[in-house]
Amino acid sequence: FHTAFARRLKDAWFQTATRALVHAVDGLVYTSDQDADLFGRITRRGTLVRSAVELGPWRTLAPAPEAGRFVTTGRVDVHKGLADMVRALAVLRDRDPRPFHAHVVGPEVVTGLLASLRGDASALGLDDRVSFHGKLEFADMQDHVRRAEIGLFPSTYESFGLSVVEAMAAGVVPVLNDIRAFRYFIDPGERNGFVTKFADASAAAATIQRARDLGESRAGVVAASRASAERYGWEAAVGEIEAVYAGVVGQR
Repeated sequence: FHTAFARRLKDAWFQTATRALVHAVDGLVYTSDQDADLFGRITRRGTLVRSAVELGPWRTLAPAPEAGRFVTTGRVDVHKGLADMVRALAVLRDRDPRPFHAHVVGPEVVTGLLASLRGDASALGLDDRVSFHGKLEFADMQDHVRRAEIGLFPSTYESFGLSVVEAMAAGVVPVLNDIRAFRYFIDPGERNGFVTKFADASAAAATIQRARDLGESRAGVVAASRASAERYGWEAAVGEIEAVYAGVVGQR
């Protein structure tokens, strides 16, 4: 369901073969709120155990945010919405005189996509504002996250959002695209981050500017963001997974 390719065929499969399968198994686990909602269309069975994230390397990271330094981590793929982000940054540059630099860290999945994105950035006059680093060593990626003031995540589709949770655990203020999977990460009132529509470059630029203007309230948003990430650590998931196994074994 990451793309619209063969959507009707996938929906037909979901409503038939998948529906039969979920009623044939002894235990059913959903690893994201979005999947629980999706499968709620065909069954009332199942337990939500959110994808577990290894938070140790991120919760112990000592943040050293630099003003105007943005980071985006994850694969460079079509559904990651990076072209939308580039257009939003062009609007931000024209609206906000303060300097900024966005760092995109992650491996290219679709051949030629990085070249296309670099071309987009160049055409918009962002050569000195956006850098695409490709895949880096883990320590180097962590350094980019540690030094970031804001994390930009413009994905048009995700089933979960591993990179988002890692950034939140590291103390980066998240600015997320308004998709179903990401809405679960941000608390009402945006106490722990921001949600925007990256397809609307003007709206996204305004939200990024709000994230830059947190001032004295930034510490509270960072603390709330890091606390929210703890919901997705292994410590929270292991007991829930064991309970599912115990329930299946008990039936037998």
